[in-house]
Amino acid sequence: MVNNHSHSNNNIASLLNMPGGDYTIKPSGLQLFNPANYTPVYVDGSLFVAPQLSLNTSATQPLCYNAKGSVLLTPSGGTAPYTLSGDATSNLSAGNYNYLVTDSKGCTASASASINAAPAQLVLNATVTQPTCFGTTGSVQLSATGGTGNYTYNNTATSNLQGGTYNYQVNDANGCVATKSVVINNAPALLVASASVTAPSCLSGQGTVLVSATGGIAPYTGTGSFTVNASTAYSFTVTDNKGCTSTVSGVMPNAVPVSVNAGANKTICAGSSVTLTA
Repeated sequence: MVNNHSHSNNNIASLLNMPGGDYTIKPSGLQLFNPANYTPVYVDGSLFVAPQLSLNTSATQPLCYNAKGSVLLTPSGGTAPYTLSGDATSNLSAGNYNYLVTDSKGCTASASASINAAPAQLVLNATVTQPTCFGTTGSVQLSATGGTGNYTYNNTATSNLQGGTYNYQVNDANGCVATKSVVINNAPALLVASASVTAPSCLSGQGTVLVSATGGIAPYTGTGSFTVNASTAYSFTVTDNKGCTSTVSGVMPNAVPVSVNAGANKTICAGSSVTLTA
């Protein structure tokens, strides 16, 4: 301090009406931040103390799978211009990053930032139920994993689906997207059981029923050749590979009775023959 010639106001000290000579300026009452990252400078007869130099970091976190983070650096205080140094600020994987700012007077300030790990991959799963029998439809059950919940699905139908291709999409809370396409098969052709009947050759004998099937999805169960007594009702059910069924029923006919016409009364002698008509 220069005796009787000092004045302080808002950290600015000025010397007025000083006679010629050399002076040593010793600031009094000047409180420096600890640790001090600035340097008092004497300019044009006034002593200025620059504002405290600081460095602010603003981290942008990765929102989706395989995304990277970034850091925005904003220096303030000190004496511009600034020089920034330290770690990279873009395309950042998970971890801690350190930065340094140096002002034009050589003062420094440091800051750090943390980048989180990117979310797990968002995956859309689709469980498909295909139509199994004639006249039925398919359905799709959707579920999502990874990403950041909550999940939002698009409005594509998931039930009562005819044959065709269906496209689905899910969005997570960060706007990340996953898609899935599924194919619904056409319903199988109508399963039809049929019977080929061979009547008994003799009255009250046994006939056969040959059961076969068309349509549905092979292989079938319940087909084959079956023996049925004359004048007896039968019913056979065929089941295809998907559990669809078809039934064929009927009654086994009896053999036609045979009547013999011997014609007019005749005397047949031993050793002779006669012709009979039926």
